[in-house]
Amino acid sequence: VMNTTHSMRDNYPSHTVVGHAPAGTPAGPAVILLNRSSRLLRREYLRDLTDQGFTEIVTVERANDAYTVESLSIEFRNVRFILVEQEFNTGEAINLAMTYIQSESVVIVWSTMGVPQGMDRAVASLREHPMRGCVVPLLRGERNEPLPTMEAPAFHRRSLRIIDLPVRGTGGRTIYPYDYVGLYNRNVFSRLNGFDPDIPHPFWQRLDFGFRVYLTGGDIPVVPAFRISYKSIPVPEDRTIDRSYARFFARNLAVKVSSQGARIPRGEVIRFALRSRLG
Repeated sequence: VMNTTHSMRDNYPSHTVVGHAPAGTPAGPAVILLNRSSRLLRREYLRDLTDQGFTEIVTVERANDAYTVESLSIEFRNVRFILVEQEFNTGEAINLAMTYIQSESVVIVWSTMGVPQGMDRAVASLREHPMRGCVVPLLRGERNEPLPTMEAPAFHRRSLRIIDLPVRGTGGRTIYPYDYVGLYNRNVFSRLNGFDPDIPHPFWQRLDFGFRVYLTGGDIPVVPAFRISYKSIPVPEDRTIDRSYARFFARNLAVKVSSQGARIPRGEVIRFALRSRLG
């Protein structure tokens, strides 16, 4: 019998879950599948993930776009579909999916990508540090070219800049997971409260998550042996300054930490009001 439940979990949008939970804790990583492709390609990708040995897959989508879900849940017993009844941003979708994951770690991928490779190295790297929020792969484009997805923060005239660097050698550290893609430690993700749903802009939402990973003693390394390729042209990263930036600034850049603790200087309040244009 197919398990269909309606849920109103605190702080999450109203949703219905279709599918079957694993009988026990899976030995390997789970998958959170984010959708950008057609339903026909989705079935093919679910088959590829299943053939590669992933035994726990969760996908989130709008309820009114999910008329093929019941047949897919019968075909793929390892997949659960979370059908959300209202608009949601990507961070909200990931936060919601994480509450249903039973594996210790979970890889986040888009339906326009190939199946992740080099997962063993990614899992080993994630376990090296107990506060490591996630590890990210070497991402390649549709022509197999490596993408400059190692993001480094820099300040120029007191303004934050994010510099896109290529992945070289043994990798390095990035300030946030590009396009949300990576292998996440589920427990660390939960302790960090995941992505901020009140920062709907994807770039500022990811950057806020990355700042919190580092401020709590973690890091986000790039593991080149861990590889994922796009099957289509990646969506260009929008870095527009809007209300999401205002919340990111207030939560991260306005706060100053000293031996006396954390505080927001009066000058930062004025600076925030001017830069955010919120009054």
